[in-house]
Amino acid sequence: MPSPQQKKNGGGGDSAKIAAEPQPTPQGKTKIAERLQKAADEATAEKNKNRSPELIPLTEEYEAMKKKLRRLIAVVKSYAEKTGQMNAARDELVNHLAQMSRKSPLYDSIGSELDGEAKEALKAIGQSPDGKVTVDQTATAWKERNDTEICSLKVVQELASAQAKVDAHEYREHVIDYVEEWEKIVTARVESGLKEVRTLHADRNHYENKVEQLRQKEHDMEAKGKTFPASQAEKLERNETKLTHAFTVHESCASKLCVIIEAATRDGWKDLYHVVKNYIQWESNRVGQESEIYCQLSGALTAMKTSFDEETGKMKE
Repeated sequence: MPSPQQKKNGGGGDSAKIAAEPQPTPQGKTKIAERLQKAADEATAEKNKNRSPELIPLTEEYEAMKKKLRRLIAVVKSYAEKTGQMNAARDELVNHLAQMSRKSPLYDSIGSELDGEAKEALKAIGQSPDGKVTVDQTATAWKERNDTEICSLKVVQELASAQAKVDAHEYREHVIDYVEEWEKIVTARVESGLKEVRTLHADRNHYENKVEQLRQKEHDMEAKGKTFPASQAEKLERNETKLTHAFTVHESCASKLCVIIEAATRDGWKDLYHVVKNYIQWESNRVGQESEIYCQLSGALTAMKTSFDEETGKMKE
């Protein structure tokens, strides 16, 4: 999943190799609906004939799958929320350390900040993560303007905070949105199918009861030696025809729904594959980007130690 940011930054190491994979499917363009429809279309009529009795156990499988999908939605959202909280806690910690370093010899390596131009660029990235300017480009431009390769602790965190907003946007698009769409498509398709089958089943029951009553009436009259009226015989024939049609339509719809439920549940691993692929690619990219930013802390640490040694050395003189 090369993110827009990683494509422009060039990436590095193993994360760059993973980033070479194709982009994950964005929301609204998953193939889940098409896959379910294809399964129904390709099911042979003979193989899937009169499967309505199977709907009860298959519906139980669907209900279990629906619970798992809704739990997955809750989990992926929880991850995003907790990651956001962790990033906010980092910001809070670094901001407080930077504040404490003011008016001290350590300020340059701890609390010095990006200039206004860089701050505006990072703000724009946060508002539009898919924009043309990247965090890496912003950092490079800032270093060139200030003729330095050293980033303070505060600057590193400012860059990391901006990158975290990009990561959060991509996680929402490629993981959360995908899972939500998965659940929405499966639920809508199966629920509408179940509703239609229940309606058709009611029609079938209606004609089964009418035919049964008319046949019983015919049987009772024949037992008494009476002739079944022609009008009643015609009525029986009409309802038998309607029953045959209702039976055929109900079984066809129920059998098709069985195939759809099986595709959604037993073949759900095909959709899970894309979710896991998107997550792994996103996580790998996130770790790679985060590492590239935070590895610059070694420069801040070296600069801080140099300042500390110089100042403590002066005190000894």
